[in-house]
Amino acid sequence: EEILRGLGVEELNPEQPAEQLSGGERTKLGLADLLGRPGSLLLLDEPTNHLDLAALDWLERLLISYAGPLLLASHDRAFIDAVADAVIEIDPVTHRARRFAGGYTAYMAERERERDTQADAFQRQQELIARVQEDIRNVKQHAARFDSTSKNDYHRRIGKKVARTAKVRERKLEKLLESNEKVEKPKLTWGMKPDIVEVERAGDIVAEAQGVHLAFGARRLFEGLDLVVRHGERVLLTGANGTGKTTLL
Repeated sequence: EEILRGLGVEELNPEQPAEQLSGGERTKLGLADLLGRPGSLLLLDEPTNHLDLAALDWLERLLISYAGPLLLASHDRAFIDAVADAVIEIDPVTHRARRFAGGYTAYMAERERERDTQADAFQRQQELIARVQEDIRNVKQHAARFDSTSKNDYHRRIGKKVARTAKVRERKLEKLLESNEKVEKPKLTWGMKPDIVEVERAGDIVAEAQGVHLAFGARRLFEGLDLVVRHGERVLLTGANGTGKTTLL
C-alpha cells in the first residue's frame, strides 16, 4: 500500500483488468509488484518510461535510499545522475564492458577527456610517422645516388649500407603500425540527424478544440476542455498517469 501510494496509484480498482489501464498506470503497477518483493539484487530496465513527474520523483528518492545493490538500464540522464554511483558502458564495436565511477555527467566528462587524450596522441603519432617516412625517403634517395652515379666500389658499399639503414627503419615503422603501441583514430560519436521536411505554412490557428470531454463509463477523464494552438507555438501537455493525455492527443 505504501508503494502504491508513493507511485500515485493507490486508488486503482483492484477488480479492474490491468489491460484497461494506461501505459503509465501499468508501469507503476509493475514497479509496485517488483519493489514489494524481497530480493538480493534489484534489476530495473527503463523504470522511468511512462512515469509522471510525481512518480518519478518518488522512485528517485526510494532508489537513493535503497540499501541493496541496484543495476538499471536507462536513457534518462538526470535519473542516472541521481541514483547511480557507477556507469557500465558496453562498446558497440568491441562488445567489451567498462566501468566508470560516478553518474552520467561524470561518465561523459571522463569519456570526453579520454577522447581528447587519444586525439592528441593520435595526432602526435601521425606527425612522427610522417617524419619517419620522410626520413626513409631521403635515405633511399641518398643510397640510390651513390649506387647510380658512382663506379667506385667503396662508394657502392656505402650506398648499400645506407639502403640497409632505410630498410631497417621501414621494418621498425611497420612493427609500430602493427603493434599495440599504434594509436587508433578516435571514432566519431553517433549523432541523430533528422530530416524534417519543410511543409507549406497553414493558417495562424493550426489546432482548435472547444468543450472537449471524454469518459469511460462512470470514469470521466476530462471535460470542458478548450484548446487553441497557434503557428509556431510549442505546447506541453502534462498531468498524472491515466488522466487522458495520450487519448487527448
